[in-house]
Amino acid sequence: VMEMNDWLLRTRAAGKDFFPDEKGGISPDNPGNTTYVRLEGLNDAYRLALVTGNKERAVKYYEAIRKGTRFILQSQFTFDNAFYFENPGKATGGFKSSPVDNELRIDYTQHAISALMKAYRNQIF
Repeated sequence: VMEMNDWLLRTRAAGKDFFPDEKGGISPDNPGNTTYVRLEGLNDAYRLALVTGNKERAVKYYEAIRKGTRFILQSQFTFDNAFYFENPGKATGGFKSSPVDNELRIDYTQHAISALMKAYRNQIF
């Protein structure tokens, strides 16, 4: 589990961070909803690192989860950024596909919420 997450962070974490909205995204080119799914697993790897006493990995995963959680929260539709929808109230609370794609799907929202719940349970914040 930890080897897979090490590889994920080494090869998929958005390293350029050219655009502030991409910071924390886990994808080599256009970070988006795949970050939500990957953060679910990264939270589990963080918990495993803690339980097994692997402090080095726990610190690495902790930092990635903090950055990834920031990315997720920036992807959420709020009253302030859903104004262009026909019915903004229905979009509010959902999560978009990526910083450049406003597609809204229930699975994006489910994975985002799951990752956020795991970060909360892991006492990341």
